[in-house]
Amino acid sequence: GLFLMLSIEAGDFVNIPNNVLVLIGLSGTGYLAGKVTSGAAGGPPEEAPAAKAARLKTEAVQARQRAEKAEADAAAAAATAETTVPTSVPDPDENA
Repeated sequence: GLFLMLSIEAGDFVNIPNNVLVLIGLSGTGYLAGKVTSGAAGGPPEEAPAAKAARLKTEAVQARQRAEKAEADAAAAAATAETTVPTSVPDPDENA
């Protein structure tokens, strides 16, 4: 952007020193090398369909087991609550 603006004002291309061009080249090269080595250019590798299916099946089984355990815990808590809750509630007006 700056190069273009200065070139338009001068009416000719601005002369950029060689050492600045080298620094710009090194910066760009370092950026690209970092992208290539980190794998960010292509993103993470895709999970194989068979591995994904196996993982999803395992997660579904685990979720079902957690749901069954939660249901059993709720039933046990309800049974405990039934034995500890009085069957009749005293009328507050009787003591008045």
